[in-house]
Amino acid sequence: MIYPPDPALKLQLDDMGYVGWWIGGGGYYVNYIRRFQRLPFSTNGLTLTTVLEDGTVFLEYMTMTLTLIPGTEWLRRTVSETTMCVFTNTERIINYNFQERDNIVYYNGLIR
Repeated sequence: MIYPPDPALKLQLDDMGYVGWWIGGGGYYVNYIRRFQRLPFSTNGLTLTTVLEDGTVFLEYMTMTLTLIPGTEWLRRTVSETTMCVFTNTERIINYNFQERDNIVYYNGLIR
């Protein structure tokens, strides 16, 4: 499912796919999604460098090189404390694999 209902997010014929991320905390969250047409594709500290036919992705995140087979994830959680609060930061990268374009649902009534 792709949302919010923004026609600019609709996958076009020349698009390879989407890279997305979300940020949340304290009951608030926001998500971002970007279409991409070619590799390498960079956004928000992440560079998708290669996608294999089996769906395996190779990417660079910050200073790391990661390889994710379909359905796997990379996770890093850090906790910091102050005298008043405990902060937990979770970074997660998931390879959702290839999705059929006909199965993409555009939230709030946008046509596929």
